[in-house]
Amino acid sequence: MKILSKLLGAASAAVILAAVPAFVPSLSPVVTASAANEAGALLSGKDKELYDELKTFVTEIANGTRTDTTFYYTAPEFLDGSSVKTHFDYEAITALGITPDSSMLNNFEAKVNELYNFDEKSVVDSLLADCPYELFWFDKTAGNSYGCNYGVSGTIGGNDSSIDITSGSLTYSLSFAVSSVYQDGNNSTVLSSKVNAAKTAKSAANTIVSNHSSESDYDKLHSYMNEICTLVDYANPIDYSNGDLWQMINVFDGNSSTNAVCEGYSKAFKYLCDNSSW
Repeated sequence: MKILSKLLGAASAAVILAAVPAFVPSLSPVVTASAANEAGALLSGKDKELYDELKTFVTEIANGTRTDTTFYYTAPEFLDGSSVKTHFDYEAITALGITPDSSMLNNFEAKVNELYNFDEKSVVDSLLADCPYELFWFDKTAGNSYGCNYGVSGTIGGNDSSIDITSGSLTYSLSFAVSSVYQDGNNSTVLSSKVNAAKTAKSAANTIVSNHSSESDYDKLHSYMNEICTLVDYANPIDYSNGDLWQMINVFDGNSSTNAVCEGYSKAFKYLCDNSSW
């Protein structure tokens, strides 16, 4: 028998969080009423599946039902029931289409990369376009960490061949950095009290939609413009450490001392339009 060992990992944008929760969601399609008008509708295959799962994930954070901002997914090929596999015998190796030979670990790495081959930038950009409210806590300047880090060893010996995960996990993770004003002790946990304040601003926005619901399409757009311009001023000077300036929260928070930049204005207008009947 020949013993092999290697440290492997899928591509990552930054540091990968090693912790793996007991529950790992599977990717499944989610349909929304306005799906045809979303940037996410332009995605396909695994990228669309990841987008759908992440949209639900970030919505839960915005609703206050989740505070951690790291999403986990394990490919079915790496699951044994609800547990993530750490050992692959000869049968499991060949089921992955891998031949137990000197290239076994390289081919295993290639399989992991194939199963977790997402276009994360396109997925996150689509979420930013489609979720003007739900990502108010996200620090897009810090971005995302994603990938799958693990150590692996293998034994080549015919039907006794095996692959073992020696460190890390075969679970893929994608983490959203939290803006400093929304952090609860670290940049991967959202502070619940700040979420409640954001939900109040969202409620104010919904009231505006309701107040203008009987107007014509043109009048609605004109009314939304006037409402936003009445509620907020353009931030000058710009405090680049204040992420709220780029969010719709500052428009609808009822506080005349909080302002916004162009992105905050556009998100506010998009939210009103997205939640209107035309």
